[in-house]
Order: sequence, then structure tokens, then C-alpha cells
Amino acid sequence: MSSEPGFKLIERPISRRKNRNSKNLWKEKSAEDYKNIIDNLQTVIKNSPYYAALLKALGAIPGDSVKYIRCLALGSPTSTTGIHCQYQLALLIILLDHFKLAAKDVTAWDPVFESKDLDLLKLYGFDVVEEVTPGDGIPDMTEWLYYMPHAPHILTERVLKAVDSLPRGVILGNDLLTFDTRVIDEGEESTKDIAFVRSISKQLVEGDKDSNWAIEQIPNFPLKNANWMTAFYDMSVHIKHTR
Repeated sequence: MSSEPGFKLIERPISRRKNRNSKNLWKEKSAEDYKNIIDNLQTVIKNSPYYAALLKALGAIPGDSVKYIRCLALGSPTSTTGIHCQYQLALLIILLDHFKLAAKDVTAWDPVFESKDLDLLKLYGFDVVEEVTPGDGIPDMTEWLYYMPHAPHILTERVLKAVDSLPRGVILGNDLLTFDTRVIDEGEESTKDIAFVRSISKQLVEGDKDSNWAIEQIPNFPLKNANWMTAFYDMSVHIKHTR
């Protein structure tokens, strides 16, 4: 390449340094790299107003009733679009500390998990299993907390039915008070598939005194420069109890 007349084209060292940094920027992250990221995100969450609101909502859960966390629909925290999933995983670890549980007291499942997700969860000591049955160290389901950040409606339907059949239980997931504002009916079949969710949602909206369900809403915080807050948007603590 020739320079303009009267000028000499100079290749500056800083350009080469930028290129080297660019290569490093695109280096594929390991599971250990993601663990470091998620460990740091815990601090971000704890320093946000969301954390105080979360603790207040969790305070409505009776005594030491949570002895096991079942995490569903987490998403893929190691995918290129997994930033929200990383925050949700960071919150899972915060929940573990809050309830004074060990890694063995957590299992996770999501069919979208990739091999690196499994490596990451293994670093935290979490088992990844599709089905869990109480026994062999797994407590009774009445002592479970289902952590389901932005779970599909069909999954919410299935878990809600399972917990409703128990004397007590806890779900941290999609806010059922605002459920109808997020769902667009796609015909009779879709309405039928989530009929139980709609029923419990209606009880909560109407303040049905005979309902066995209570809800502690966690406010949404539209923080400036905190797009990660959408990771927890419209999540609430739902508590099943027997009157």
C-alpha cells in the first residue's frame, strides 16, 4: 500500500496491541471463566435494591421450611445470549446461602443445557437431573423451593399442580397476579393447557379468602444502565399452605 504524496505511512505499535487484545476478547470462555463472572454478579445483585426486596419477600416463607431447591427453566448461562441466565444462576447461589443449604441440596434441569453449562453447574456442585424423587437424602417435597425464572406456562402449570397437592410448598417464579397481562390466548387448546394456572391466578387477583395460596410480590426496578433487571422481571414468591 502506497502513501499519499509527501506523507509516509507509519504503522504504529498501538494498533498491533489492539489487534492482540481483540483476539483475546473473542477467546472462547471456559466453565471456570463463567464461574468467575457469575461469582461477581452475586455482588452486583446484593448491591441492588432488588436484593432488599427479595429478602423481604423470602421472609414470608415460614421458618426453616426450605431444605431443598429445585431449579427449572434456568436457560443456558454459557450461551452467547445467556447474560440473563447468568444473573439467574447467580441468584440461585444467593438463595442457597440465604437458606443455609449445601450444593447437594440443589438440583437443576433444563433441556437447553449444553455441555459447558453442565461443566459450570458441576463446578458449583449441583446435580443436573430431569426427575427427582424424595428419599436418599432428598427431603419431602413440602420442604422444596421451586426456583423457575421465567418458566414456560406449561411447565408452571405442571409444577403448580404438583405443589397444590401438598400441604405446603414454595415457588419462586412468574408472578401469578400479573399472569393474564403476559399471556395472549392462542385458542381453546392453549387455555385448556394452563387452566390450573389461570384458576390460581384468578384466586390471587380477587383476593379469595378460601385460597390456599399466598403471594409476596417482588417489585420491578427499572434501573438505569441495569438491563439485567429483566432477568428477574415479574417474579414473585408463591406460598402454598393448608388452612
